[in-house]
This record gives sequence, C-alpha cells and structure tokens, in this order.
Amino acid sequence: MSILHSSTETEALVRHAEELVKEHMSKYDPSHDWYHVDRVRRTALKLAKSLQDDTEARNEGFVPPDMLLVELVALFHDMADAKYAETSSLETVLAPFLTSSLTESMLSKEQMSLLLSIIPRISWSTEKKLRTAGTWDDLVADMQRNGGWVELAVVQDADRLDAIGAFGIMRCAAYSSATNRPLCVPAISSETISRGSENEAHRALVDSSAIQHFHDKLLHIRNRMKTPLGKQEATRRHDFMLQFLEEVDHESAA
Repeated sequence: MSILHSSTETEALVRHAEELVKEHMSKYDPSHDWYHVDRVRRTALKLAKSLQDDTEARNEGFVPPDMLLVELVALFHDMADAKYAETSSLETVLAPFLTSSLTESMLSKEQMSLLLSIIPRISWSTEKKLRTAGTWDDLVADMQRNGGWVELAVVQDADRLDAIGAFGIMRCAAYSSATNRPLCVPAISSETISRGSENEAHRALVDSSAIQHFHDKLLHIRNRMKTPLGKQEATRRHDFMLQFLEEVDHESAA
C-alpha cells in the first residue's frame, strides 16, 4: 500500500503499481528485486519530504515535489532495466498500468508524460553519457523549467543510496553471483608479470571483478548526489564502503 497517500483512490492506484512491479521483478536476482524497489521508494519519499520545508533546497532549485509522482517513478524505475535484456519499451512494460481506467482517472496527462520521461533518465549510465556529451546541464535546466527535475533528483539519489553502504555491498555481491563475476581477484605474482599474455588475462579478470566495480562506480556516487539529505547520507555510506574495502585489502594480504 502507499506509504504516504491516504485517499482510497490513491491507495488503489499505488497497489496497482506495486502488483505490476512485484510480478515483473519476480524474475530478477536479489540485487534488483522487489525489496530493492521498495527501499528506493521509501528513501525517495523520505528525501522528497525533506525538501518540502528546506529553504536551502529551494535556493538550489528544488521546488516542492509531486509526492505521488515520486512514489510511482521510484516503483517503476527498474521496469525496463537494460542489464536484464528487456526488449520491450517502457511504455509496453507499463501498459497495464498506464491504460487502466483507475490510472487515467487519477493521473493527469502531464503526470503520465513526466513519469515516462523521468524513468529513462534515472540510471547512472544515462547521466554519465549525458555529462560526457556535455548535455546534462541543459537537461537539468529544461526539467527545472518544464517539470520533473525534483522528482528525478530524489529518485536518482534514492536509487544510488541503495547502491552504496551495507545494502550496496550486498547487492554488488548478489549481482556478481548472478552474472558469475569474480568477487576479488588476488594480486598477480612477480613471476607471472613477465608473461605478457597471462598478465593481460589477469588484468581482464581484475577489471571485471566486484571489487573493481567499487572503484569504477560505487566510490564515485557520493559526488553525484543531488539533494541535501541525500548528500549527507551518501557520505555516511561512502565511509562504510571505505572501511569494507580496507578490510578486504587486509584479509587479501593475510
């Protein structure tokens, strides 16, 4: 049921969304299951509520968020995740929800349009590509003018918070297991360094490992947070990951 909304119609709408998500995510591994989605939903609503009376956040361009839109975006944010080889478009996956009479009576056309435009922009890889292309700031400015920026920011932050800290560590291990990715590749011996082909093969294993994923992505997430509360929580979870990696190094050297 909806965590935030009290009206009977809204409760029914959120239940409808939850049922679709639970069915769709049931085939995913634990790194991207219903429990991940629910954590992101809860965190996104917490971040959104923190912005409502935050003067500093208003000065940074965060207008009061549409809380129902935040909840729906968070619930649907992984419904068309490319990592799981989904071939259907987001509109197709969400069709049972978008075309229901309840949704059509509860959501405006603008809310539906924002829902479909925000979700594809949530992922880390999408933001990275847009920043590389030099178009991220233009997107932010456009969304600040036309709507959707604050909802994107809080769901992005919530999703990324679940990628770091204790849950992030567990999710990284779960995804590694599901994809047969090595957790940690030991350092190469000095005798092997001179063998070029073996050295290259070892480097490839290191680069594909779960521990390398921390250095390639997870340790950079703190610097891409948007909301004041999200930044604060990301710092705490970042520090926990550093402690974890320090322990991995210690145990690997034993």
